[in-house]
Amino acid sequence: MVRKEFKRTGPDFELELENLSILKHLKHPNIIELLGSYTYKKKHNLLFPKADFGNLEQLFSSPRPSSLSSNESLVVAFAKLSSALSAVHDFTAKNIAMQKIGLHHDIKPKNILVTKTSFVLADFGLSRFKDQSQTSGTPFKMGEDYYLAPECHDLDGNFENHIVRRSSDIWSFGCIVAEFITYLICGSAGVSAFKQARKFKLESWIYFHFHRGKRNPNPNVSGWLSNLEQIYSEASPPLDLTACSMLIRLARDMLSMAPADRPRAPEVESRICFIAISIEAHKVAQKLHRVRCRSTPTYVEAFLQEMRLLSWQRSLQLIDDSDELTDVAPSSTPLVKSFTEIINLMHEMNTILDDALSSDQSPRSNIFLPLRHLITRLLSQLPLDLRKDADTYLELGILSSKDGT
Repeated sequence: MVRKEFKRTGPDFELELENLSILKHLKHPNIIELLGSYTYKKKHNLLFPKADFGNLEQLFSSPRPSSLSSNESLVVAFAKLSSALSAVHDFTAKNIAMQKIGLHHDIKPKNILVTKTSFVLADFGLSRFKDQSQTSGTPFKMGEDYYLAPECHDLDGNFENHIVRRSSDIWSFGCIVAEFITYLICGSAGVSAFKQARKFKLESWIYFHFHRGKRNPNPNVSGWLSNLEQIYSEASPPLDLTACSMLIRLARDMLSMAPADRPRAPEVESRICFIAISIEAHKVAQKLHRVRCRSTPTYVEAFLQEMRLLSWQRSLQLIDDSDELTDVAPSSTPLVKSFTEIINLMHEMNTILDDALSSDQSPRSNIFLPLRHLITRLLSQLPLDLRKDADTYLELGILSSKDGT
């Protein structure tokens, strides 16, 4: 358990307590949970769960923990974090019939906690929740950080503050996406080098921002992202080029200098979920193909389950006709609502396939019954029109395959 102390009485404590009380109705696993509060000797205190690995800033400066050692686990964790931002921006608590427009106002790696396998959005002391009849526009309050959007305040002159909206949160989250991709490909040394690459001087001040003022992008950010696309193959473990390109394109869109051009939080969530499921499914499909190639006595069943999984991937445009990841980056997808269920099914299939591949013997027929059941559950998550598409892809795949029996 962690204690956050407010040394002085005042509005900060009341505002954060109010915000956390509102968010408690969401019961979102990637939003910090308020465990309790108390006052002792005129000092107010909030109690929170302890994070296993500190915050995202600390993670970005360290080797990967074993529980987040794979690219897939990191991208899945990031997709779930994006759902937290989406839930804050469009707050809906059905149990109390409450709908609000939310603005976090202080998104940065220090305010994202790292648990064993997930990222948790925290520190709502500057957040605002408004009625849906209002806009999200809020005067920028405070803060001097690398992750602030260009519209927050002027970097030159008198540092005048301006009105910020949910799009300012998107910019800040986009900065973290850019660092996240860097961490995936280059590790903690890359994140540190990225910070130095952003460095510039304005008047007598040194900055490391992702922009150089309200109307001036930081060209080194764009150059850095372009370079990542060239060196993605150096990532350890390897990162697929298509997944890398999709993440970089998302970062570029979120870091648009014009607030109106940035994607909204639901689109950000949708795109990251798409990327996460794409690479998870691709890994499972590759393992299933290897199992099929080793399963001579049960060839027909192995072939059929491989075709069923491929038909599910194709119906969602996760792969193209050559079975490679596609770069469609949809603005909406049925994957978001079923994201956790799909990821859990993928993990179950991975366990079964890993066990089969670890054996020196040909895979036994009994492994295909649970695989068939899990793939059936995947297909059942599809809307009716996509389920029909999957049936068509399955039929065409079997008829056109040279391996068909």
